[in-house]
Amino acid sequence: KVIITLILSSLIYFLLGLFDDVYKLSFQKRLFFQFFMAFFIWLNDIRIENINFSIFNFEANLEINNFSSFLLTSIWLVGIINAINWIDGLDGLSSGYVTIVCIAFLYLSLNFNNYYLGPILLSIIGSCLGFLKFNFFPSNILMGDGGSNFLGSFLAIVSLLALKSPSQSLNLLPSVFLLSIPLLDMIFVILNRIIKKRSPFLPDNNHLHHRILNLGLSHKNTVYSIYSLSIFISTLTCIIFQDF
Repeated sequence: KVIITLILSSLIYFLLGLFDDVYKLSFQKRLFFQFFMAFFIWLNDIRIENINFSIFNFEANLEINNFSSFLLTSIWLVGIINAINWIDGLDGLSSGYVTIVCIAFLYLSLNFNNYYLGPILLSIIGSCLGFLKFNFFPSNILMGDGGSNFLGSFLAIVSLLALKSPSQSLNLLPSVFLLSIPLLDMIFVILNRIIKKRSPFLPDNNHLHHRILNLGLSHKNTVYSIYSLSIFISTLTCIIFQDF
């Protein structure tokens, strides 16, 4: 059931992004449909309903009521989707980043005995690598909002499945670490826009890749630097959380 929900939801998010590429939806309409799909995903039992804190050396499993579960799950899903969309600002950046993170999720999902995710994660890794060949600078093709929505929704859902223990408690912290680059970038950009009294949903040039470019790095070296940081964080996360 969860695999069907994962594939169907990612496909619908892709179609939403494709529609946005063609017809340029307002951010209000995009968010409405994104949250509507998050509700569908939540109804199909892909949700944050308890969180395991065993990493902090004490036994604690925080249970969450239905309303809080829906709220947290929706914010998480929609946040990750838009965070991945926002880092898709340089040729090869998002497709390479998703490849790195998916490899980490594959490793951790196997450690958590969630073997059913292996084939679909491998298929996404292979697809991203094949796409990256033509998407890297200077690119011949772009993924657009359709592609970034698909990859973002896939990562968002997998992050709630790959790290569930046999008791169904969710270890969310590894997912937060693995997705920290786009998440922190999104938080920084939104706060910066609010401080400057601008709409947090209107685009600007304050994303991480823009700030690295402003330091004088080339397009390729900017992408390589974010790749390197992603590999470091992913490797560290896998080492820390492989036994939890």
